[in-house]
Amino acid sequence: MRYKFDELKPILLDKIVDCLIISETKLDSSFKDSLFEVDGYKLQRRDRTDHGGGIATFMRADIPARRRLDIECKTLENIVYEITLDKTKWLIYAIYRPPSMANNIFYDSINILLDNGSKFIENYMVIGDLNYDFMVKSKSQILEDICDIFDLSNIV
Repeated sequence: MRYKFDELKPILLDKIVDCLIISETKLDSSFKDSLFEVDGYKLQRRDRTDHGGGIATFMRADIPARRRLDIECKTLENIVYEITLDKTKWLIYAIYRPPSMANNIFYDSINILLDNGSKFIENYMVIGDLNYDFMVKSKSQILEDICDIFDLSNIV
């Protein structure tokens, strides 16, 4: 994100998107939030290292949203928002799964994450880079199983 922010900022300033989710931010705590602030948006980050991973979100400030740290999973790079649209509550799960993460760890972690959220709110969407190739069944079975368990549909 540090090398591409100048390209991202105009998209945010033009209010083209309500929520922007960026994976593989490659940031760590040495990069201050003030470097990436944009008027009218709230920045949330979950960093790994400046060499890889990480996730960041920019949520429009006028959208009734709050981060749900109590739901977030420690083993996944994720940010969870609770938003209210037309009096309906939603959870937005922003997730990055690095290709090096073992399938069983991802499977267990995302099951816990989605289970925890569904205790509070029944409407949700999962957005992010999960690094599964849906075009190759043998490489995407884990993700297909998760979609079946939680009644999700892949729209990519």
